[in-house]
Amino acid sequence: GGGGGVGVAYRVRGKKAADNEWVNEEEREEKQLQKELAKAKARMKKHLKLQEWLKEKEERELAALQEEEEEVAAIEAERLRKEKKRQARARKAKKKLTSYYKELMDGADIDLDPGAEALASAA
Repeated sequence: GGGGGVGVAYRVRGKKAADNEWVNEEEREEKQLQKELAKAKARMKKHLKLQEWLKEKEERELAALQEEEEEVAAIEAERLRKEKKRQARARKAKKKLTSYYKELMDGADIDLDPGAEALASAA
């Protein structure tokens, strides 16, 4: 029962068991609709699962990328630290050498151009 029965009454016109057949047709349609609804729900559930998986995948990739960036930053910081240390050692060594050569020159009365002396003695 109920309102109008749209699109099903035409199949049973002229039969005595028309009401019964009309009810059967309505039940078949109902079952078909329920099947389609169940399929649609399953598709939606699958889609939501896929979306969730994609979201998790993206989060994992972002975390890995961030970890990689942090690692690169740490390596760069370490490289800078070592470079500063090297520069400080180089400055210290240069200062030491400069003062050493200055002492040598002050202490000994030598020519600044060692090649000039060799030329003079050869002549």
